[in-house]
Amino acid sequence: MLQARLFSYADAHRYRLGANLHQIPINRPINGANTHHRDGFMAVNGNGGAAPNYWPNSFGGPHPTNKPAQVYPKNVRVEGTAARHAFADVDADYEQPGILYNMFSDDEKNRVAANIASSLSQTPEFIQKRQLKHFYRADKDYGHRVEAALKAAGSKI
Repeated sequence: MLQARLFSYADAHRYRLGANLHQIPINRPINGANTHHRDGFMAVNGNGGAAPNYWPNSFGGPHPTNKPAQVYPKNVRVEGTAARHAFADVDADYEQPGILYNMFSDDEKNRVAANIASSLSQTPEFIQKRQLKHFYRADKDYGHRVEAALKAAGSKI
């Protein structure tokens, strides 16, 4: 019976202490973990201050390196050949947003662009330009409408 209860103890601790339970000194591992868990209940390690914990960001926050944490041989024999390959960012990421955008009526497209521009116009110009590239990659008309809405909202892009 005692063995059957073991699974619930760790869950009870996580529920009671929250996502940051490993920051509490008594629970902290000898070699700290590098995660982006922040905020929330029981954050006791300074909480990252005002630094961003998301990527992409323009303010010195974390970024992916596209390198494995350990060095592995280039090819390993496993009933055939297996190898590690670098991740390649392809335009396929923008296919579905473009399809969804093209399902909207003209009125919906204008409202989406105006809604995006109302928030995006409050950001620095370099961020606006970077985001516009994403909208253009999804659909040319999407990018044109958001850009026009940004200009109408007072942006100087």
